[in-house]
Amino acid sequence: MPPRVEHYADKLLPWLEEGTVLIGHSLGGMVALEMAARSPVPLGALIIVEGVATVKDSWMGRVGPCLVRPLLKRLPADVLARLSGFGQSRAAADETLRLLSLMRQDQIVDAFDAARFYDGRPHLAGLRVPTLVIVGTDNRATHRGARLVAEGIAGAEFEILRGGHMLHIDNPEGLRRTIEAFLKRKRISTLSVHAA
Repeated sequence: MPPRVEHYADKLLPWLEEGTVLIGHSLGGMVALEMAARSPVPLGALIIVEGVATVKDSWMGRVGPCLVRPLLKRLPADVLARLSGFGQSRAAADETLRLLSLMRQDQIVDAFDAARFYDGRPHLAGLRVPTLVIVGTDNRATHRGARLVAEGIAGAEFEILRGGHMLHIDNPEGLRRTIEAFLKRKRISTLSVHAA
């Protein structure tokens, strides 16, 4: 079975409980979006950090992955990890290196493929869950796509925080405060929070 965001969501959907707050970062944001669209129970909230509904909405998003994928299959995992940290803060680059070093090369390629084939845009207009979309100031690559997610979901909020793609590393306190303030404004309990 080819790697797909929908398959990742299939594995996690049985764990959802009524009132769950889904938080997804990057590819996890795509998974959280897919789960929210197909949830069998009412959710408390959807929070997407540095995530987009698709990478297919721009020329670079359609062509770039086709050019990059052959490199992913040939470069050693440690080189891929170092390249993934390029342009990030030292702490975020180190964490990216650590996390990717735990993965096999085929798993990295699978995650890349899942992201490049996903298109969650058809779900946006139908979502009726309090939604917060957050991006970092230093990673402009996600801003357009993340803003499209926020604009596509009725009542969604959009926040830009200091930091890069790894906001949980670059600005953990700011990220925590932003999420807590959103949940408080929406009067959402934090008893059932799940991260993807």
